[in-house]
Amino acid sequence: GWTTNSDGTGTPFSDMQTVKNLTSKQNEVITLYARWTPQAYIIQFAGGGATAGAMESQTLRYGEAQNLLPNQFVREGYRFKNWRVVIDNKSSYYDDQALVQNLTDETGRVLTFTAQWTANSYTIKYDKNADDATGTMELQHIAYDEDKALLPNQYERTGYLFTGWNTSPDGSGTHYADEEGIRNLTDQDGAVITLYAQWRQTSYQIAFDPNGGEGLMEPIQAYYDTTTTLPANTFWKEGYPFSGWSTTKDGSGATYQ
Repeated sequence: GWTTNSDGTGTPFSDMQTVKNLTSKQNEVITLYARWTPQAYIIQFAGGGATAGAMESQTLRYGEAQNLLPNQFVREGYRFKNWRVVIDNKSSYYDDQALVQNLTDETGRVLTFTAQWTANSYTIKYDKNADDATGTMELQHIAYDEDKALLPNQYERTGYLFTGWNTSPDGSGTHYADEEGIRNLTDQDGAVITLYAQWRQTSYQIAFDPNGGEGLMEPIQAYYDTTTTLPANTFWKEGYPFSGWSTTKDGSGATYQ
């Protein structure tokens, strides 16, 4: 509208108002000064996939600079990156609490600021879980919400079979098969997940040969790295006392009582 003083004070008049007797003095010039109110527009905040949090709208006026409200949204497994707003088909990006001004000159216009996110990343460390195991494996870096397969096992251990991975050295944690597909082992950025190799002793059979004697003895099962007691001999050979066992028929191999 209009006012009689340039600073906005004085008598106000609305646009096209009917007036009368603004002065009683002959030929006096009455100056009316335009009054201006900044156009107001509204910023709405959208979570963009947020799993928690809420934010109120923010009203800004043309010609006034304001900081964006601090982000209150949370997204599991992600960290806030910035805001994206599309104005007149053009995308612009703003940091959290960025100072903004004159985003639009349209009064009442609503601008939507959508949160942008960066996925957290974590690292898988492979532990051979045995001093006598050999081989090396690289670290594996994985982003949250990324589907990956565990790296193929590269460790070897004499006398043992690899049976998979576990989050606990003693196998009491979560088990994973070799090259198993995984997703979101943690939502913590920078976390290190250690998977421990699990090993099972190889087994073998010990068979007993009478080597010219008579009788029958069943084979027994033995395990690598485990002491096994041989059963009492039940073979016999007339005129020959039993003197022990050998891994060769002629007795030139390893001998056992």
